[in-house]
Amino acid sequence: MLIASARHDCAPTPYFESALRNSAETNTIRCVHSSLALFLNFLISGVGGEITEDERKDFFVLRIPRWEVEQSLSFLRAFPQRKILLFHTPPVGALDLDRGNHKGSRVVNDMIEKYKPSLVFCGHAHNSRGREEIGGSLVVNPGSLKAGNYALVDSETREVEFRTVEA
Repeated sequence: MLIASARHDCAPTPYFESALRNSAETNTIRCVHSSLALFLNFLISGVGGEITEDERKDFFVLRIPRWEVEQSLSFLRAFPQRKILLFHTPPVGALDLDRGNHKGSRVVNDMIEKYKPSLVFCGHAHNSRGREEIGGSLVVNPGSLKAGNYALVDSETREVEFRTVEA
């Protein structure tokens, strides 16, 4: 089972320290922020935080500029495996609308076009739960986990089932 957690609302150091500590203790959690993990026949990578064109910020919230995203994911060219990319920020399009405002980043669209992942998971636009095709990539925004939303995705058939945790 693959569970993706998008991290945006806290300073990066405590979050990543906790994720890495839990990974070492349980061997079931992999932090793929600017890194990678292999799962079945997929290479998984991504970038947390809000992706911007040029702003870098890591106090209270994490904002990552285009150049850092490009550098962080450049190693993907060396891997022929099918890819799953995880982003907190959605691509610009139907999955980035939140209360009438676009919250996506063209940087994410560019990374999808460049690396042609099979699947992309994103968040940030909590009210834009859904799926979208960009090129040959299936992009899924499962909606807000705070509201109990999640999505099940069949990596072979590309069927998506949106669910809500029953309280």
